[in-house]
Amino acid sequence: MTTESRRKKGFIRKCPALRSARHVTMIVLITIATIMIAPPRIHAESHSTKVGHLSGSITFVGKLPQVRKFNLATYPDPYYCGRVSDGNGWRIGPKAIVSTNSRFAGAIVYIKGLNTNTLTENRTTTVKSLDCRFTPFISLLRKSDVINFENWDPVLHQIEIFQATSQGGRLLLRENVTPHPNSLKSDFLQSEGEGIHEAGPTLTYEVHDEGVLLFRCPIHEYMEAWALSLSHHYVAVSDKEGKFSISDIPTGTYTLVVWHPIGQTEQTIYIRDQDTLQLNLDFQATRSTFYREPEVKRNPFGIELLGDSQIIPSVELQKE
Repeated sequence: MTTESRRKKGFIRKCPALRSARHVTMIVLITIATIMIAPPRIHAESHSTKVGHLSGSITFVGKLPQVRKFNLATYPDPYYCGRVSDGNGWRIGPKAIVSTNSRFAGAIVYIKGLNTNTLTENRTTTVKSLDCRFTPFISLLRKSDVINFENWDPVLHQIEIFQATSQGGRLLLRENVTPHPNSLKSDFLQSEGEGIHEAGPTLTYEVHDEGVLLFRCPIHEYMEAWALSLSHHYVAVSDKEGKFSISDIPTGTYTLVVWHPIGQTEQTIYIRDQDTLQLNLDFQATRSTFYREPEVKRNPFGIELLGDSQIIPSVELQKE
């Protein structure tokens, strides 16, 4: 029997291709434990006009990881960068932000594995080095976005970008970010505080892949920031009250992820047509991203190395 006759008799039928969801495995970098993202559950009507919405809040439960402390006497530019310090020669690393009523701010909420192929506009994001810290601490990115790194400090910084992979952190970039030629440390350290922040030359980087990115300065190791790159816009960042919302999600069953450098949670959700799913989520730290640097009583690299000079926290007096 010929193929044509089989087709006429209905023996050959078209079988729809199965699209396997992308399996993203993330291992968080440097001092970070592994973050694993398993294959998502997705049964979405991505080509349908049926959409729903998602909103809710995130409450932090359990104990926050202890922050890391950095001995400024062991790093370059202790006086300038020490303008943000605890007053005893220590720089305190990034903290998770939790309100008095335990609402969790700065967490990224997104739908895993949803690809709609609707992103056409490339965006530009700026990451500043100011007062020896990166701003913002967490960024939302999309594939093909451009990141502009700007150095507003009168000191040399270096940018390292790592991508989390199943084999560990993959180095994507290591470049110097130089200060403005007219920017001098001495202007900021005078009692009159005459220093004016100006941006040096911009370093540009284009995002090519999805996943978790870590930005750090190996010269000043207390400088770190994070980004999550996705291929869709169904994502939000919780505000200072822990609230978030995502609109116009194609109807279907999904895996919802709440991600932060200190941990990750997942749960299955179903989006119904013209309905808003309300969620009150609990988040618990599962990664020791922020940790305390061991202190010893007889520290051979203490602030006494600086002699009679003092590190003055003139910009911010940090507290643990």
